[in-house]
Parts: sequence; structure tokens; C-alpha cells
Amino acid sequence: MKKTIIAAAVALTIGVSASDNVQKEHKVIEYATEDLIEGIRQDIHYGYITKERGYYYIKQLLKIKSVNRDAMVEFYKIKKETNKITINYSQYE
Repeated sequence: MKKTIIAAAVALTIGVSASDNVQKEHKVIEYATEDLIEGIRQDIHYGYITKERGYYYIKQLLKIKSVNRDAMVEFYKIKKETNKITINYSQYE
């Protein structure tokens, strides 16, 4: 039984560390897309690119940002279910 508890603790530790990395990557993508959108808006303002082309690029970046957020929602749903399973498992000890 102790080996099972230790294995579960190690798995949870790995899961927590992996989730921290996923969160960091999510934020990196989030901030990078925001920076790109701001840069495109500045390029439109100064006339480096046309409004139509700039708005097209912004629209595409917003799609990427949306997919990134959807992926994080799914990740947190899975993480939440994993935590529930862990809590339910501890009731049998």
C-alpha cells in the first residue's frame, strides 16, 4: 500500500510540474500574440501595411489566441477531473 501511495505522490508531483510548464507556455503564446497584434496596429497607423491586410493578420492572430484559450480550458477540465479521481482514490485508504 505504501508503494502505491508513493507512486501516486510521484505522479501528482510530475503532473503539477507539467501543468506549470503548460501554463507558462500558454502565457507565452498569449503575450506573443498580443505583442504581434499591437505591432500590426502600429504598422497600419504608420502606413507600413494596408488596413485590409493588417486587419486580416489581426483576425488570424485572434483565431490563434482563441485556439490557445480553448486548449487551456480543455487542459484545466482534464486537470480538474484528475484531481477528483485522486481525491476519490484517497477515500479508499
